[in-house]
Amino acid sequence: MLIAMLLAATGPNAVLAGDFDRDGRPDRIRVMKDGAKHKLVLYRSLGDSVPIETNVEVGDTFTLTKVPRDGRATACAFASISRFNCEAGDVVRYGNGPDDAMAIWNNSRFIVYRPSSNREAR
Repeated sequence: MLIAMLLAATGPNAVLAGDFDRDGRPDRIRVMKDGAKHKLVLYRSLGDSVPIETNVEVGDTFTLTKVPRDGRATACAFASISRFNCEAGDVVRYGNGPDDAMAIWNNSRFIVYRPSSNREAR
């Protein structure tokens, strides 16, 4: 049960652990309520926090997971991140199904890729 919770989180209070900023230390991504909206925030091991996306729709089917290494190539190419750097850490996938997004750290901020629209989220 605990393993399943670490691999995928669901709902409006989801939290996911991993090395998302590729510094070799554990980070946490949390879905937070922000008024009528939700936001995704990375809490880095260094103690600071970085927003991933500020207007996230969280529905009944919302999931927050890590992208398997073999599923990252297109998102990393979209973000102009080398394969070596992309594989050095974790990539997060989140959403309500068909419009799931992938967020990749580019050493200064997150680049959000939406496969269905092939464009960056704001």
